[in-house]
Amino acid sequence: MVEKMDLIGIGLALIVIGAALVVSPWISARIADLPFVETSVISIMAGTVIFLSLFVIIAGAVLTYMAATGEGEKAK
Repeated sequence: MVEKMDLIGIGLALIVIGAALVVSPWISARIADLPFVETSVISIMAGTVIFLSLFVIIAGAVLTYMAATGEGEKAK
């Protein structure tokens, strides 16, 4: 059974990832405007999306593994 605190933690993680995706266009544009950066905004954005996607995949795999093996159960 999923506990309330588990759902709150997952919800907060999704909010943080969503906020990172919302601000990533502005941050990527600022990075691309730096004089020593010789890459385009689109490549910086692609890297950001790939990194966040890998983070979500790894987090999902860990949660699935913990649920399947019972390691995530709390002691009573």
